[in-house]
Amino acid sequence: MNYKTGLILILSLLFSSLLFPQSTYFIKYKDYVSKQEIESKILTQQFLPAGRTFSFSSLPSKVSYLAKGMVKQDEVLGRIIKVTFNKTVDEPSFLSLQNEDPTIEYIQPANTYQSEYVPNDSLVSNQWGLSKIQAFSAWDITQGSDSVLLAIIDTGIDYLHPDLKNKIKLNAGEMGTDANGHDKKSNGIDDDNNGFIDDYQGWDFTDRVGFPFDSTGGDYLTWDNNPMDEYGHGTAIAGIAAAETNNLTGIAGTAPNIKILNCRAFDPGGYGEEDDVAAAILYAVQMGAKVINMSFGDNSFSFVLRDVIRYAYSKNVVLVGSAGNSGSDEPHYPSGYSQVICIGNSTIDDYRASSSNYGSTLDLMAPGTDILTTFLNNDYRKVTGTSASSPFVSGAAALILSQNSFTNEEVKQILKSTSDDIGTPGWDIYTGAGRLNIYNALNVGAPSIIKFEHPTQDFSTFADSIQITATVLSPYFVNYQLDYGYGLNPASWQPLISDGQNQFANKLIYTLDISQLPDSVYGLRILVNLNNGRTLEERVNFNIIRTSPEATLVTLGPAFYGEKTTILASVYTNQPCVTKMYYRKQGTGGNFNFITLDGFNTNNQFVKNVHYGFIPKQLVDQNSVYEIYLKAENLVGKTTTILNPSTQDSIFIIPTEYNADIAAEYIQPFSLPQGSIFEKPTNFLFKV
Repeated sequence: MNYKTGLILILSLLFSSLLFPQSTYFIKYKDYVSKQEIESKILTQQFLPAGRTFSFSSLPSKVSYLAKGMVKQDEVLGRIIKVTFNKTVDEPSFLSLQNEDPTIEYIQPANTYQSEYVPNDSLVSNQWGLSKIQAFSAWDITQGSDSVLLAIIDTGIDYLHPDLKNKIKLNAGEMGTDANGHDKKSNGIDDDNNGFIDDYQGWDFTDRVGFPFDSTGGDYLTWDNNPMDEYGHGTAIAGIAAAETNNLTGIAGTAPNIKILNCRAFDPGGYGEEDDVAAAILYAVQMGAKVINMSFGDNSFSFVLRDVIRYAYSKNVVLVGSAGNSGSDEPHYPSGYSQVICIGNSTIDDYRASSSNYGSTLDLMAPGTDILTTFLNNDYRKVTGTSASSPFVSGAAALILSQNSFTNEEVKQILKSTSDDIGTPGWDIYTGAGRLNIYNALNVGAPSIIKFEHPTQDFSTFADSIQITATVLSPYFVNYQLDYGYGLNPASWQPLISDGQNQFANKLIYTLDISQLPDSVYGLRILVNLNNGRTLEERVNFNIIRTSPEATLVTLGPAFYGEKTTILASVYTNQPCVTKMYYRKQGTGGNFNFITLDGFNTNNQFVKNVHYGFIPKQLVDQNSVYEIYLKAENLVGKTTTILNPSTQDSIFIIPTEYNADIAAEYIQPFSLPQGSIFEKPTNFLFKV
């Protein structure tokens, strides 16, 4: 009992001393002041000039040499003394001593510094991006939590890489042994009843139906439980986001202690089908991912992926996507959806990389040029592109969520409002809100929410008005303004609300009359002024479309698809549309079936101007005749059916004859030069 009491008293004293307010100052004397005079001040604990009495609120507790006398014999540092007070003293009054004592060169209050965690990874000194976003300072606050799951939707991850093998989320429901003593990882049973058999380390969603037909070209033909990366892109992204840190090996990840969910949706060539990507997102939500990284995209969007993105957003998942690498100001998807945080590529000098997309959908920048990261076969290499920028932000979002349970919109505004402004003051179309600063982001306790509830990005209408609903909430709120302008990235704005004084949540704030506006794309923006001198800005684009699309048939006819003949079509439309090819076997009657012209994808409803596609070969009978018609539908539902110029009706008659002969073999009068055969498909041009 006595020992326990004594321990409590000792701990109480220890914590009391740590919490007791102190003031410390350094005084440096000029070089003509002798060392003996300095020593006298230390011995007598007296530093005031002759005739000056002590008039401060606290007596000094100690007068000592700098660094406990380690450099007292030095001609410069030996003239610095340290004065410590047990209580806070009036700083201006103390600093005024310099005006009374001509022997003092300067007086400086002691600064308090916080240590920066720097890991021992062998290549960390080459990771300029971590320094730029202040990751080392941020890691003194948090290095993340293994309860925060970041899903990487990509080409898979090399889960054998030494910097990644311990970072992959393992599904506890598919680990251990089952009732029959079999390993759950390979027993062919869905042990956790999540719809995926043996998904102990993620899932491979690739099931490409297009080219190539060679099954030896890699693992991409069927869904399976082996999401190994065969291309390298996903491995690079995973390393930037969450490579193992402080393991003496390789690089450090942005969020060292989180776990990553391996969701492969792209084939060995870096191509992925929309439905595979959609399935991977749904799986990530099901498995509890709090952040999803999407370092991929296209300039055409699909209704299918849009709806899946909206579903994930409704589950409070933070969605992060790359802005694209074509140097364009047009939206790029999925990062162009309102629910996704869109990330551009910034250089080591804080400029926008010339290839980085920009425009109204851009949210912020992150390092993306010459980024050292993990690669296949235990390797490391530098990569460039917005794909490399996105995982920095995904990792930052995971660190934020390791500290607090913020909503996805709050995380978005934390990232934007704490970024380092590297362009025109405030949000701008080239650099968004600025370049990521994780340390600043982790010091936010009261986030903002600024968003358009309606319309969202790419809303389209032929009505005479648009009701604008929004949310503006911020602890730093001063006022807001609402504007609209012409084009994707308006050069000038028309004010709708100039000085909004009230905050609101999901409120109708304006009804915009568009009856006199011509058909085109327009922009809306909310700009919020904050009392800390910053502004927050959100933008969306909407389309006014009152006419039906014009559709031009480019190609329609039979085409060889491997060992079979199918029917291929290509169409150009003057408006963004979904184009469908309807088909039925001649003479069968009944309803037409259809496929959307989505390239080698099937029925994903891509919205674009150039359309091509074919009927899957398993749906086509050989040596038959089919009735075909094509219809284009724009974003407001207006349609155009293409006419057959020969018959002036909509029906085209296309045969599926297969008359191909196998070519004869001939011995050529030459031979190919000696070369090397690669064990696996090899791409000599790697980019992200």
